Order: sequence, then structure tokens, then C-alpha cells
Amino acid sequence: MGAWGQGVRPDAARRLRPAVIAFLGAGLITLVGGALGPLATVALAQTGAGAGAGAATPLAQPLPPPADEGRCCGISRRFVYHPKPTPGQPWPGLPPFQTLRYTGTDGQPLAAWFWPGSRSDNPPLTVFFHGNAGNFEDSTRYTAGLIAAGYPVLLPEYRGYGGLPGTPTEAGLRLDAQAALSVAQQLGWPPENTLIAGHSLGGALALHALHDQGQIARGATIMSTFTSLPDMAGVARWLMADRFDNLSLAAKTVIP
Repeated sequence: MGAWGQGVRPDAARRLRPAVIAFLGAGLITLVGGALGPLATVALAQTGAGAGAGAATPLAQPLPPPADEGRCCGISRRFVYHPKPTPGQPWPGLPPFQTLRYTGTDGQPLAAWFWPGSRSDNPPLTVFFHGNAGNFEDSTRYTAGLIAAGYPVLLPEYRGYGGLPGTPTEAGLRLDAQAALSVAQQLGWPPENTLIAGHSLGGALALHALHDQGQIARGATIMSTFTSLPDMAGVARWLMADRFDNLSLAAKTVIP
């Protein structure tokens, strides 16, 4: 039977194979990082994108500890994150976006597409986080209806995705999400008038971003998001370097 079946009953091996294959093919994400302090000031690189940088909101939830990248847990990220290497093109029929370039607290270069909207009734800004194997283009597809109705949107990209440098980890992606919310404030939308939304991996980022800023937001939309990375891995849960314990956070969420 080979190395797979050594010391394992054949029926047990048959049950394990699908679970491990499911883990290796899962379109998830993980992050790593140390216990960093409050986010650094985010500087917008595009002229007219926003005035002066304000103080960012400190993370309300602790970041996970760094993983040993030389062990199996660190290697597991290669099977979890699947970044698209290019930003893509806006969904057909949408107006042009502004490209904002800024820097996260750990020096990570970041970018976002921004549509200021066409409404004059102080509409909320939707900050939308795309899923794994996604990019800017996917974000425009999910927010096309909002844009068509004149609502403003901010579509952030993450480290390692859409052509940005860096490697995705749970802690790093959470810092990227908080940097995007800081940009939203600089653009003139306070947390109380910001909607935080995301799909799949982006839903995990949206949920953690909401809690990382103390659940201060106009509302949140979490779409098709997994309960946690270990849950998705099944019997291979011990391989997971990152957790994204979304089910636990959902139970503590009071924002509509």
C-alpha cells in the first residue's frame, strides 16, 4: 500500500484520503505575524484622494503569534492561499475608479480602488473584501449594483494579491484590512457610516476587521464564509498555521 497505508487500516486510509485532498485543495487563506501595536498612519499616494492622515484605530483583538515557517504549519499556507497575480479589469459598464496607494503599519505596500459615488445624501461607504483567488475585478463584480445605484465603494487589495508584494498570513491580512478602514476614514467616512462586507476569505477579513475596530460600523455583510480554517481542513486541522475563527466571532457580533 506504500507509505500512506503503513500502520493505518485500509478502511481508515480510504476515509483519510478525501479529507487530506480536500484540505490541500481548499481555497482558503492564512496569515502570520507578531503582536504588533496600533496601525501606523496610512498615507494616500493619489492626489485628491483625501486630506491629511489621521490616527488609526488600534486593533481590538490580538493578532495570532508567528508560525514557524520551516515546519509543516508554515508550509500549509502554500496550499491555503491562492492569490491572483494581476488586478484585472473593472466589471463592464462601471465608471472609472481611482487607484489609491498607501502603506500598512508594517511597511507593506497596499492599494485600493475607490469610487466616490454620485449620491448627495451622505450615503455610507462600503468597504468590500474579495475572496481567495480573487482580485480587484472580482470586487467590482460584487459591488456593481451598489455602484450603479450611486453608492461609494472602497475595494482594497491585500499583500500577495493583485500584483502586490508580500505573502498572505492571518495577521498580515488583518493588518491590511485595518489599513483599508483607516483609508476610509481619511476619505471622509467615519466608522459609524461605513459598511464592512466581504465574500469567502474576504468575509473572514470583514468579520475580523469589524471586531478589530471594536465593532464600530454602520453594518456588516459576511458572504459564504467558512467557520474556521481548521474546520475546513478536517482531519488535517493540526497542519493549519492560521485559524480565522469566524464562528466564534460571529457569536459575539452585535452589529447588524
